[in-house]
Amino acid sequence: MAKRTIQTFLIFLRRKEILQENHLEKVKESYLEHFIFATKIGIKLFGYGLMSMLHGILPMFFPRYVSRKIIVLYNKLNIRNI
Repeated sequence: MAKRTIQTFLIFLRRKEILQENHLEKVKESYLEHFIFATKIGIKLFGYGLMSMLHGILPMFFPRYVSRKIIVLYNKLNIRNI
């Protein structure tokens, strides 16, 4: 029963594009290269999130900065054709 549950869960993850076994091959990166790239993106998003919260409290700070930076990140990721 547990094995079937795990298999069903893995199928669900694949369908939702949460699990992709050949992801490193698709992006043509080694594990380390991918780790560095993903970590940089994550740190930037975290920082932009903090700026966005500050903007929510004090709207005069970062009025368009965060949205522009997120568009740049989106384009950077989109170029990779994932």
